[in-house]
Amino acid sequence: MEKLYSRNGEIVMLKIMATVFKERFIYKFHVILYVSMLLYIIACLAMSIESHGEKMEVYEFFVAMGVFVVMFIIEHVAFKDPEKVYKHYRFGFSYHLIRIIAATIAYYYWINQPIGLAFLILIVLFSVETFVFVPYDDTTKRITYYLAFLVAYLLCSLGVRMVVHNLPSGLSGLLREVGLTLVLVMVPIIVGESLAKIYDEFFKQIMAQQRSLEALNNVNEELKEHQDRIKKVNDVLGTQKIQLQTANKKINRSHDEMSVQNEISSAIASSMEKEPLMRKIVDILQIRLDMDAVIIILEADNTIQIPGEEPKGRFLAIATNMGDEFANQIKRSVFETDLKEMLVMSKLYMQNTSTESVKFFQFLDEKYDMPSVICLPIIGKEEARYGTLIVMKNKINVFMDGAAFYQNIAGQISLGVSNAMLYEQMNDMAIRDGLTRIYNRGHLNELMNQYLSEAMQKKIPVTMALFDIDKFKLVNDNYGHQCGDEAIKHVSRLLNIAALKNNGIAGRYGGEEFVIAFLGKNVEQVYAIAQAVHTQIRETPIHFADKILNITASAGIASYPETCENPMDLLTRADWAMYTSKQNGRNRITIDSDAVRNEM
Repeated sequence: MEKLYSRNGEIVMLKIMATVFKERFIYKFHVILYVSMLLYIIACLAMSIESHGEKMEVYEFFVAMGVFVVMFIIEHVAFKDPEKVYKHYRFGFSYHLIRIIAATIAYYYWINQPIGLAFLILIVLFSVETFVFVPYDDTTKRITYYLAFLVAYLLCSLGVRMVVHNLPSGLSGLLREVGLTLVLVMVPIIVGESLAKIYDEFFKQIMAQQRSLEALNNVNEELKEHQDRIKKVNDVLGTQKIQLQTANKKINRSHDEMSVQNEISSAIASSMEKEPLMRKIVDILQIRLDMDAVIIILEADNTIQIPGEEPKGRFLAIATNMGDEFANQIKRSVFETDLKEMLVMSKLYMQNTSTESVKFFQFLDEKYDMPSVICLPIIGKEEARYGTLIVMKNKINVFMDGAAFYQNIAGQISLGVSNAMLYEQMNDMAIRDGLTRIYNRGHLNELMNQYLSEAMQKKIPVTMALFDIDKFKLVNDNYGHQCGDEAIKHVSRLLNIAALKNNGIAGRYGGEEFVIAFLGKNVEQVYAIAQAVHTQIRETPIHFADKILNITASAGIASYPETCENPMDLLTRADWAMYTSKQNGRNRITIDSDAVRNEM
């Protein structure tokens, strides 16, 4: 671990020193130093020439100049690449040693001259540079550097002085010079050790800071990784939440749709009448789906035609929360226009924005235009169009995913209409006469019982007229049974028109016998009605093939309680009155009375 920290400290110092060299601070300092030394040597030469003392020889000047020039060239070449020179300074102790040896030799050679001062300055500076770059974290290297410096300095200083300046003779003189030299050498060594101590403290501080920084960085990295993991988990959870919400919405919507479909199925199963069923379905859709308007339009169905009735038109069922004005404009558009924009659509139409709007209802104000509209045909058997379903909402993008559901609803409505139509046809066959399309005898008796029961409860009259075609056998014999059928249909149509017009009922009682009955009308009122029909029968010819036939009828009128006190005898009393008309010449109307009853 310590080695690791030592290596890390070395790296830190390397970075610091590399910055120094990259900025070429030492190179610039050396250039200034060498130039200054050269100027100093020139000044020393000038002063030597003018002085009367010991003079500097010219060759000495050029030797000193040469030493500085060589050093300058070495520095210039070395500092071309700051990275390389830094590497050389850090690990090339021989380079530092050579410079010190060179400066030492020059100094002791000119020790007694002013020029020696320049080289003494270089010795001091080179020594400082050398010990600055001593590896303070490596004790063995540092001691090696000290010994090399000591030996080199001793040898050079003593050697030059012995050769050039004749050191004092004798052992004592030599020892004195060696001692003096050691004292001088110990100064940079002490400086070096002081720097080592400072470096050690500096290194410990840096290491402590670096360990703290690394620990902090590690914690930050762990926190960052943890945050990244949390973010990823949150992203996954967010995605899953959206998916769950979407799935939940789909499940809830599917549940609601199934519930609505089940409710409509229950309505279809419980109601066999078409119009009440359609009103119930629009109410279910409008309330359960929270729509602003639900409309079912059924096209005219005249497959069951009743004599005397006007052809049926469209049927409209509407449920809305938009108010009466909206509903009235829809009704007017349905019953007073051809709805061609709607009827040309043979498939589902869907819009979710107001820009896509198609105007289905001509009398609907623009203020009622809604952005979301779905319109689809209600198709029955053999591709017959029963009608149209329209659902509207004053909100955008309501039907983005609702096509299949509303197609299913249209299918249910089609089934409900088909069932209602089948029930209506079967019921029609059960209560109406197949030839005349008015009530048959069985249903006529049921309706008469209802009339009589209500009349007894409310104390109101029930009056009926029984018609019989005069000489009907001769019509069949002379013109054929088909012509006789036309005569029967002709009379039944006139009677049914009169009955419907006056809120009564008409039925075929027997072969050529017919009954019209009215609740709440007395003999006088019914006589007027019967008289008008009697006249129409007599005066309206029957056209059959190429023949024209005129017929007459005899009728009898009876009323409870006006002419008949027992309601169960009402039909019998009308039959007696009609028989009296036959006996009295036919083509007449007879009102029930005591005289008629006595004749019977």
